[in-house]
Amino acid sequence: MLTLLTAEEITAVNIKDKIKAVFRPYSITADIRRSGDISIMNINYRSRRGRIRFDKIYDLCIGKRKTLLCSRDIDLDGTYFRRFDDREFRTILMGNFICSVLEKADTPPSCLSICYYDPHAEYPSLLGRLTQFSDLITVISDMPRFYENEADRIAVENGAAVSVSNSAENLRSTDILIAPTLIEKNLPLSPETTVFTVAEPSVPCKGTVITDYHASLMQEYSQLRNDNFHDEYIMAAIYSLCGKKELAQTVPSSCSNNTDIFTLEGTVRLIKSGCIKN
Repeated sequence: MLTLLTAEEITAVNIKDKIKAVFRPYSITADIRRSGDISIMNINYRSRRGRIRFDKIYDLCIGKRKTLLCSRDIDLDGTYFRRFDDREFRTILMGNFICSVLEKADTPPSCLSICYYDPHAEYPSLLGRLTQFSDLITVISDMPRFYENEADRIAVENGAAVSVSNSAENLRSTDILIAPTLIEKNLPLSPETTVFTVAEPSVPCKGTVITDYHASLMQEYSQLRNDNFHDEYIMAAIYSLCGKKELAQTVPSSCSNNTDIFTLEGTVRLIKSGCIKN
């Protein structure tokens, strides 16, 4: 069973509320939703003192699973619990979205340059899927030896050529940058570059930066939807913690950054014209 925690603070506005905060500092409710063979316990914690009694959360958890689905704003340091990390599934959604966009764009492979930026060689699996869309693929990594072996494997399997470098200078003229991990260093990108990544870069980043990929829970799991969380986060937990690997085939219908949501068709236009229009 998955466990999902939401928390809210109740502000005292009068004397009566302040008295309640002394004698009833919190309230906690829980309900279980089921869809097929997947269950989620939804715990709602309302605090009048600004802190969460995690021992009370523990008492409710069936099976005492350590992993909680919760907001990043909830501090779990020093508690029994850890927050569910959806990075793996976010990367899968990113890859599926990019491949769908490039397929629809139908840009001649000789006219599209792609840089795959993976400093620590954490996500090599997407690389082979990109070779059908571009003849101009460069991998930028601090572990070039690993990716050189990967490039050799790809060449044997489908005859595609992939160049490998540890120099970011190769990014200056790229049309698309794909970064399956957090971008933590300044990269010499063009303002016209489209950047697909899985989190807001921790440093300024030129170009149109896409960080989120949006999909809806399929009907089979719709009863598990929670208004406080994006469907993709629930899907990620079902995929990673419940073993529903078929969700890896999910193709997002849109993407976004901090300010705008872009349709799949709008992202295709970005690839073709260098700017996003919904």
